[in-house]
Amino acid sequence: MLARHGTRYPRKKEIQKMRDLLTLRAQVLKNFERRDIEKRFCEKDLTNLNKWNFNLTDDLDNQLTFQGHDDLLFLAKRMRSKFPILNDAASFSPEQVQNHFQFRYTNTPRTKDSAEAFVEGIFGGRQVNMPPPIDNDPLIKSYGNCSTWENEVDSDTNKREVALFEEGPLMKGVVASISQRLGFNYNLTLDKIDLMYEMCRYEKAWHLQTLPAWCAAFSKRELKVLEYYNDLKYYYKAGYGNTMNQRLACPLVKDMFDKFSKTATLRDPTLTDIGALGSFYFSHTTMILLLLNRLDIAHDKVPLDHDNFATQNKRLWRTSLIDPFAANLAAVFYKCTQGEENQIAFYLNEHIVDYPGCNVGLCPWSFIESKFKSVVQTETCNLDFCFNGSTGLSPTLGSLLVGLIVLLIPRLKG
Repeated sequence: MLARHGTRYPRKKEIQKMRDLLTLRAQVLKNFERRDIEKRFCEKDLTNLNKWNFNLTDDLDNQLTFQGHDDLLFLAKRMRSKFPILNDAASFSPEQVQNHFQFRYTNTPRTKDSAEAFVEGIFGGRQVNMPPPIDNDPLIKSYGNCSTWENEVDSDTNKREVALFEEGPLMKGVVASISQRLGFNYNLTLDKIDLMYEMCRYEKAWHLQTLPAWCAAFSKRELKVLEYYNDLKYYYKAGYGNTMNQRLACPLVKDMFDKFSKTATLRDPTLTDIGALGSFYFSHTTMILLLLNRLDIAHDKVPLDHDNFATQNKRLWRTSLIDPFAANLAAVFYKCTQGEENQIAFYLNEHIVDYPGCNVGLCPWSFIESKFKSVVQTETCNLDFCFNGSTGLSPTLGSLLVGLIVLLIPRLKG
């Protein structure tokens, strides 16, 4: 399982910018002192905004929230209920746990805390030793030290569609409409609109049952436009909008492929034969999206661009659904007693992926092997391109642990 960390607080720079919302709130409340403005904002929303306060401090920079801990704790408990081998693992000896389960997280507090919450859910609070994190881990944060990719995604060419959308009539109309709703006789900047949007989203993630004050600034259609704007950014940063993105997740897919290839050769395996029953890795939004891209998941037939919002209402590339906090992609290897013995299923956020070429998500290993064999055996399935072709600087991927969950559900002898 490759998982994104749970719900977090904003980055330090975001926190500092969000303090500007206190000034903006005061301006909005002053606007609403005029009688002709109140009809544009219902009384309940006005009261909610009047009570709103911002008390986040810089030391909360990117830290996991209480909700974020629970995100991973309950994800683990749900997975225990779905996969018997995980439920059985609660009774494993410490040595068995170390031999059959692998955990890895990036070098950040939020992924470390997420991994620990997940382990708590699987093993009921038992202590499990995890290896120390690696800076810019080349398997689960392959983009972290890839200057070639960074230069590409930051280029004007790669950002062209996003820039055109920002400057287009749809976004300009949204900015004007929101500014008017908040009582301004001039247009707010897109940065101010984005601050309100982020505050709305964060507070909804922190407190699931509440109605965040700043969400009232937007109509449903405006929220959909801003969602598309966000999706467009990630489509070109980590998705199908840039062919280089696929290369960064190839080592992860190769690792899964190699593990599954070995497992496919086993007949009536014992626990000793199998080795790792599950490998769980905790990373970030970019890595999740890069992996979905490489596996051809959430791939729309029509590319997202600045001019097709109206026809993309049913798009698959919707980051609020495929990559929320605690997003996770699991690849599961099944040893089956009916049909083909070796089969694979992919689960995105606990829902089976209706993978093209498979039977309602259950894929014969022979199909997966055929689909990815040529990909993972090519010389380009490495990170050498990140270092301008110098193989001497790239990490040795062969020694790294698996970066996807490999939950083996076999016919065990013992």
